[in-house]
Amino acid sequence: MKEQYQRIKSKTVVFRVTPEELELITSMADISGMKRQEYLLERALENSIKVYSNPRMFKALKNRMDMILEELKRIENGDNPEREILDLIHYMTDVMEQLKEE
Repeated sequence: MKEQYQRIKSKTVVFRVTPEELELITSMADISGMKRQEYLLERALENSIKVYSNPRMFKALKNRMDMILEELKRIENGDNPEREILDLIHYMTDVMEQLKEE
């Protein structure tokens, strides 16, 4: 895999997303400890996402947990949870499982 990243990357891929999709992609990349480009490339190539524990990743986890707490408080009043939050919770569960294995 390392030799793949040593190749010269001379092509650009661009696509549009909604603000909510961008936030979810950014959150997932941050939580994995990867840069957004690296995260998207791994997902597009259907490679497994390896979690890199580093200070950036732990800060992202804390920030996203704060966001989830606010969402839980909101839905406590009978509102429905947003799909993006549910996806993020599921992803964070996977990340926590990987960290537990280390």
